[in-house]
Amino acid sequence: MVILLFQNSSSAFLSDEKPEVVYIGTGQYGSLPVTAEAEEILSSFITVLLPTSEIIRVIEEEKRSFVALLHITC
Repeated sequence: MVILLFQNSSSAFLSDEKPEVVYIGTGQYGSLPVTAEAEEILSSFITVLLPTSEIIRVIEEEKRSFVALLHITC
């Protein structure tokens, strides 16, 4: 099982980058769980969680600054 878990370095990266949007690709079947700690950090950003294949299509059209975290092992 894989769980989206943010570490201090992840939080610092998002703070430094200041993206307008954070995209999270939750795997082929959309089953990547997000921890409560990650949800708290992400609450400071517009966050989009979708299966990875859908996220890729969405970010191809994105005009705002963004960070994408993509689960690609399944």
